[in-house]
Amino acid sequence: MSEINKIIIEDEYIEIINLDNVLPGDVALYFEYGEITHSAIVISEPKENLLSRKVLSKWGGGEEIIHGERDCPYAQATIKYFRVKLDAIEF
Repeated sequence: MSEINKIIIEDEYIEIINLDNVLPGDVALYFEYGEITHSAIVISEPKENLLSRKVLSKWGGGEEIIHGERDCPYAQATIKYFRVKLDAIEF
């Protein structure tokens, strides 16, 4: 199991099935052949003048970059969105 999978399970993230419910702060995981190949943090919702969500991620050894969710080397991957379960957070 990958480290990202362990975090998703142990920190009780839930998958967001309805893409209309994806919000800034959610996590985007990119899957290719069933394996997570990339991850990003959602920073904006799609709007009329924006064709896709904007996300923040790091590509390999480079710096962090803001890009459209499909405007990256992982454009052909399946993207699934996750949010930490609020009742799992201890305040």
